[in-house]
Amino acid sequence: MTSTSTPAAETAPVEHLPGIGATRADWNASHVMDTHGTTVPGCCFNPTPALATGGEPNVDAYYVVNYDANRVISYSMRFVPAPIGTVNAHVLAELPADTQMLWTRTLGTCRQSEFTSPTLARLLGPPPIGDTTGSVFVEFDSDEHGGGQSIYDPARVDTALLSLDSYPKASDGPEC
Repeated sequence: MTSTSTPAAETAPVEHLPGIGATRADWNASHVMDTHGTTVPGCCFNPTPALATGGEPNVDAYYVVNYDANRVISYSMRFVPAPIGTVNAHVLAELPADTQMLWTRTLGTCRQSEFTSPTLARLLGPPPIGDTTGSVFVEFDSDEHGGGQSIYDPARVDTALLSLDSYPKASDGPEC
């Protein structure tokens, strides 16, 4: 008598994204929601007193977090002012390991970069998100320490806006 066995159904590994494209559950598992009552629940994370610039009682490292279909599709990050290379490294840590820079440009009041990730394209390509390019647009600014003025100082970058937007060429990107 011959015995046959059916192999267990193979399942694709679950991928946990650290930032843009993360599921709400993954995001919440790796970020501390601000519950100080001054914010909309789910919008602001990682209260960090060192980021206060003018005596604010509560400043969040992650703010204006937006979701679509249970995925993080955009947010802004605050930093203690640092050189663009340092801030760019922090931003890259928010993206999958296969991320590549498509382009970067510096305008008068900001620096912009476009990144692509095959992982994001695969996970976010199907509807309802439909990001088949896996594109992430990032704008770097120095606004927080510029007295509210729109400025860019590559030695003192303090904010980055990440969003699932596709600009294939630098000339396609928006103004600051």
